[in-house]
Amino acid sequence: ESCPIPSDLTAARDETLKHNKKTQLTSICTNKKIKIYTYLPQMRL
Repeated sequence: ESCPIPSDLTAARDETLKHNKKTQLTSICTNKKIKIYTYLPQMRL
């Protein structure tokens, strides 16, 4: 499964939260997105 990264992180996070609520599953893609949300602000150049 591909894991596209939306340019709008807020929208992407809302999408991910909705997805988690709907499926109650932790997917590899969701884990990647969470890591991106965690580390991207610190890595902003």
